[in-house]
Amino acid sequence: APNSEPYYEYTSYYVDDYLVHSKRPDHVKSEFDNHFDSKHFGPAVTYLGADIRRHLGLTWISMGTYIREQCKQLENTAIPSNVLRRARKTPLSPDYKPEISDQPLCPPEQVLKYKRLIGVLQWIRNRGRFDIAHAVMTMSSYTDAPRRDHMEATQGIFAYLYATPDYGYPIDSRPFMPSPIGRDQSERDRKAMAEQYSGEEEMDREAPIPIMKGPSLTAFVDASHADDVLLRRSTQGFTILMGSTPVCIKSSKIKGHTPSSSYASELIAARLCSEAIVAIRNIIRSMGAPVREPTTLFMDNMSVSISTTQLGSACKKRHIEISYHAVRSMMASGVIRPMWIDTSSNIADAQTKALDSTKFQLFRDMLMAVVPRSASRVEEPREKLVRAATRALAHGEPTFDEL
Repeated sequence: APNSEPYYEYTSYYVDDYLVHSKRPDHVKSEFDNHFDSKHFGPAVTYLGADIRRHLGLTWISMGTYIREQCKQLENTAIPSNVLRRARKTPLSPDYKPEISDQPLCPPEQVLKYKRLIGVLQWIRNRGRFDIAHAVMTMSSYTDAPRRDHMEATQGIFAYLYATPDYGYPIDSRPFMPSPIGRDQSERDRKAMAEQYSGEEEMDREAPIPIMKGPSLTAFVDASHADDVLLRRSTQGFTILMGSTPVCIKSSKIKGHTPSSSYASELIAARLCSEAIVAIRNIIRSMGAPVREPTTLFMDNMSVSISTTQLGSACKKRHIEISYHAVRSMMASGVIRPMWIDTSSNIADAQTKALDSTKFQLFRDMLMAVVPRSASRVEEPREKLVRAATRALAHGEPTFDEL
């Protein structure tokens, strides 16, 4: 740009919608007008169903408008009014086990409604309501043959959204928490590991020249071993943050061979999370920002933390050796920095199981806050939440008075 520091311009596309990130958006619009007819061009207020609001010096993303519209359309057609308006504090009950349901199958017309509900929930989850990720993953498994209680549980997720429509997350580049304790020891472990796992982090040689400050990356990973009481499949989940912004939240069943131990489940989850971290680091570099520091990967399994960071530890189980060496090699190349954290402070726990309302709301409020429709104020200031999260990670679970 003339008379200013160089910068990159970004354009996001989805079918016929586009979002421009530029210091000179009018210049970008003039280029678009040479090829397309734009119906609207101005400050971004909505994109792909998400509300975009500017407040407290930050950009906030919420699905409040879309959730209200969908609830209005679905009320009394796919969801009874008394069910939708029933106050819910969590998406799913921690005592509910859908895999062992013996209730009658839904008739064909109800199956179509069930699929529609799941489709709407998946879109809401993908656009930023990370707090329903585990619930949506769980109920999505029954789209072909849902039972009556499956329908009721899915309707209950909408009741939770109806009660909490305005929760959103900020675009915040500030670190989610200070540099972890034990960083120097971690670097010594990495150098020792690098002697066994030769090689460096793979980088795209054609990536643009970095001209801006790179963000910090933090990740949390967890696994719930054999939590499926019918097939004994395990659930893995992780949360990756760029600064204080959640950019990747995953909840899924571990595919293939069922891990034989909690250690194996946690190790496989760590590998899957590490692979997602590699992809995000490459995306950041492709946008002209450097990523030089290892991504801190918090896990609550002490055995996995030790075996992936200490050179002398060994793995003697062939079926998990691939995950074992994959995580260790990424630690050796400086991609990740595995660190242990207490289970009560591991926010990825919400992606592996249905939690009670106290713990669920604690983890949710570490990542999200209520974004008022007027954007005149935010009920829980971001700075307060980040401080509470930092205390939780360092000293244990804070009280709701502290939050």
